[in-house]
Amino acid sequence: MRTIRIDVNENILDKVMFFLKHLPKKDIRIISEEKQEQHPLDMSKYKIDTFKKIQDPVEWQRSIRNEWER
Repeated sequence: MRTIRIDVNENILDKVMFFLKHLPKKDIRIISEEKQEQHPLDMSKYKIDTFKKIQDPVEWQRSIRNEWER
């Protein structure tokens, strides 16, 4: 046997499952995983001081872009 993993949009899941369920039972085993909920990353836990030293953000960005044009 081989294992195939596919990510399927909810709008076609029933069609894919219908097809799979109608294949010969001896040749296929359906292992379904429920959609896992993703939780947003809570950035309040982190202290990031990287950009605090920048006095003028717009000028800083310009200087970075100028480096790209070289």
